[in-house]
Amino acid sequence: MDYKFPIKNWLITLVLAPVFGAVIDKLSKPVIPTFIGWLEFYPNLVFFSLFISLPTLILYFIVFFILNWKSISNIGLKITLIVITIIGTSLTFYFVGGLLAKKMAIAYIIVSAISCLLLKLDRPAKPSGASL
Repeated sequence: MDYKFPIKNWLITLVLAPVFGAVIDKLSKPVIPTFIGWLEFYPNLVFFSLFISLPTLILYFIVFFILNWKSISNIGLKITLIVITIIGTSLTFYFVGGLLAKKMAIAYIIVSAISCLLLKLDRPAKPSGASL
C-alpha cells in the first residue's frame, strides 16, 4: 500500500495551488498582472493552507485507507478521493469566506485533482483465490 500518496497529493496541492490561484486572480482582472504582491504573501498562504486543510486531509486519509483495503480499482479510488477533496475544499472556503475564496477554492480543487490523477498509486496485487 502506498502510504505516501495522500501526503504527496496534499503537499503538491499546498505548494502549487496558491500560485495557480494567483494566476487565476491576476488573469481575471482587466489590468496588467503583477505577481509581486502574491510572491510576498505566498509563505503566509502556504502556512494558512496547511492548517485549514487538516480536516479534509484527515477525512482523505480515512477514506484512502478504508478503500485501499477494498477491491476497488486505482482509478475508482482516485475519483473517490477527488470527490472528497472537492467537497472538503468547497466547505472550507465557504466557511473561511473572503473576496478570493471562490477563485482559491477553484485553484485548490484543480491542482489537487490533477496531482491525484498524475501521481502513481502503488498497490500490491491481491492474490486470486486467497481468503483471509
